[in-house]
Amino acid sequence: MTTGKRSRYLSGLGFTDLLFNTLIGFVFLFVIAFLLIAPPVPTDKKIDPKAEVLIILTWPEGNMSDIDLWVKDPTGLVVSFRGRDKGLMHLDRDDLGNSNDTLMLADGRVIKSEQNQEIVTIRGWIPGEWVVNIHFYAYRPGMASNSTASSSSEDEIRIPITVELIRINPYKSKGVAKFDLIKTGQEKTAFNFTVMERTYSVMQSDGTVVETSEFWMDEITTMMTPFIYEHKLGNTYQSPEQTVVEGTGPGTTDEVDPIAPYGGGNP
Repeated sequence: MTTGKRSRYLSGLGFTDLLFNTLIGFVFLFVIAFLLIAPPVPTDKKIDPKAEVLIILTWPEGNMSDIDLWVKDPTGLVVSFRGRDKGLMHLDRDDLGNSNDTLMLADGRVIKSEQNQEIVTIRGWIPGEWVVNIHFYAYRPGMASNSTASSSSEDEIRIPITVELIRINPYKSKGVAKFDLIKTGQEKTAFNFTVMERTYSVMQSDGTVVETSEFWMDEITTMMTPFIYEHKLGNTYQSPEQTVVEGTGPGTTDEVDPIAPYGGGNP
């Protein structure tokens, strides 16, 4: 009797060991599978530029005309194709239209970008008035079909322009300006805005007081403020014809010497 009970007890102990080892195996496989799971890759991940403000100029894809973005800060510094790094401002590239958007690889293949865009990055705050102007540097025939031009005549051309003003931290579009450029040499103000500053004291946990500044963009307008032609002195541009720059008052124009020759391009 005692022997039979012992045999049944020993048989049950072996089965329990088998179940325990099986459970350990399942746990081990679960841990391995969990470690091999790849983290999800975000599909909407964007580059976070180290900047405070972005100014983005775009005109129709495939358009061969040369449009330039100019930005003037409160200290009088101007960033443009003539100087792409000025103060806290940086111009990413001088887009000459479709003419400089083609690259030939070593194997003979041609890579082409139809996008026409210039971007100015403002890396820090300077209180005062900022001006964003657009300049029609050069018209080139043979534009893409999505342009509003009906012929190759410069007098009939209209280039649709879009300029977006974006604050990065926190991210918010502060305005979008849309207008047409109609003549080589034309200067148009996309935005005027004023950077305001407020300084206040903050007490730290250790009892020290730290001065902190808060900045914001105010008084965003499109009031015409020409300044590009102030920089024509000392340059080498010459042209046999006059051009028209929009005046500061309604319905007025000013005759000035152009800085861009017809059919030319940025150096």
